[in-house]
Amino acid sequence: MKHCLRIAALLYFVTFSFQGLAQWQSEEPAKQFAFANYLIAQKQSTEAIYLLKSVLEQQSELTIQDSASWLLGRLYYDKQQLDLSSHYYQQVSIHSSGYSEAVFFHYFNTQFARPDSALYPLLEKQVFSNDLLQELQQFELSGTDLLQRNLSAFEKRANSFTQNYYALSPYQADLNSIYLDLKTQKNKKPWVAGMLSAVVPGAGRVYNGRWGQGIMSLMIIGIMGAQTYEAYQKSGPESVRFIAYGTLLSSLYVANIAGSMVNVRITRNEKNEAIDQKILFSMHMPLRAIFRQ
Repeated sequence: MKHCLRIAALLYFVTFSFQGLAQWQSEEPAKQFAFANYLIAQKQSTEAIYLLKSVLEQQSELTIQDSASWLLGRLYYDKQQLDLSSHYYQQVSIHSSGYSEAVFFHYFNTQFARPDSALYPLLEKQVFSNDLLQELQQFELSGTDLLQRNLSAFEKRANSFTQNYYALSPYQADLNSIYLDLKTQKNKKPWVAGMLSAVVPGAGRVYNGRWGQGIMSLMIIGIMGAQTYEAYQKSGPESVRFIAYGTLLSSLYVANIAGSMVNVRITRNEKNEAIDQKILFSMHMPLRAIFRQ
C-alpha cells in the first residue's frame, strides 16, 4: 500500500513539474527571465540552464537571444565549465549591454584552458570607449604575454598601466612583480645536472636544490660501490658476486645521472605552473571585481 502511494505521489509530482514547465515556456520573455533569475537566486542553476536553453530554442529576437546567452555564459562560468561558458559568451552580440563582459570572460576562459598568443585577436581587435575597459584590455593581453614568457611585449603593454583604477591596480602590481621575477630567473639546465651527477653521484640533485635527495644518492651509490669493490677483492672479477654487484652499481649510476636531469625538468615545470597560476589569478580577479559586483 505504501509503495503504491509513493508511486502515485511521484507521478503527481512529475505531472505537476511538466505542467509548470509548459506554463513557463508559454509565458512572455520577461516572465521567463524573471523565473530564470529566481532559480539562479535559489541556487538551482541546472534548472535555470535548462530553461534558458529553451528560450534560445523558442525565441529568435536578438535581444532575447543575447540575454539568454549572457546568462548561460555566467552560469557555466560559475559551474567552472569554461568551455561551455565561452560557447555562450561568444553568442552575445555587440548590441548587448553584456557584450563587454562576454568578450573579456570569453578571452579569459580560452587563456585559462590553453594560453596562446594566437588568441590575441579575440580581445585585441575590440574597441572600447570606456577608459577602464581600455586599460583592462591591455592588462589582460599583458597577462597573456607573461603566460607566453614574452617579456618584451609585456614591457610595452605595462607602460600603459596608469594605476588609476582600484579594481585593477593591485593586480597590475602583481603582474609587474611576476615580470621582474621572470626577468631575473635563472633556469637550471638538465645537462649540467647530468654532468655533475656523472662526476659526483647526487651532485646534480644538489645543484637543483634537492640536498636530501643528493646526499641519499651519494650514500646509496657509495655503499654499492664499496660492496662491488669488496666483491672484486675477495671473489675476483669473474665471480657471480662481483658481476651482480657491478651490474647493480652501473644501473644505479646511470639512473642517478638520468634522474638528476629529469629532476631539473620536473622542478622547472612545477615552478612555471605555479607562476602561470599566479598570472591567471591576477587576470581573473579584476574581471570579477568589474563585471560581477
